[in-house]
Amino acid sequence: MSTTRAISERTFSAEYQNALRRVQDTYELIALTAEQMKLAQEDLSLSRVRYEGGEGSALDVVTAQNGLAQARSNHYANLSSYWLARLDLEVASGQ
Repeated sequence: MSTTRAISERTFSAEYQNALRRVQDTYELIALTAEQMKLAQEDLSLSRVRYEGGEGSALDVVTAQNGLAQARSNHYANLSSYWLARLDLEVASGQ
């Protein structure tokens, strides 16, 4: 086997493993950010109940709304990263 071919095979293998790891990592992040969205939605609901009951402030509601918006943004960014990582994996695997 030539040295050039051996280097190419190692490079291919490393690129493939890195792409696979990115897919796995972003997939796990999707589950985490989905849970964060759920918790942020619950926080918003509780903040509204407290506000409507006279026990919370409007600022608490706005803060919870911002938290939910950020959680959604993070989730959709991770979904996008996942699909980009999947494309990178396809390229790395020669598809």
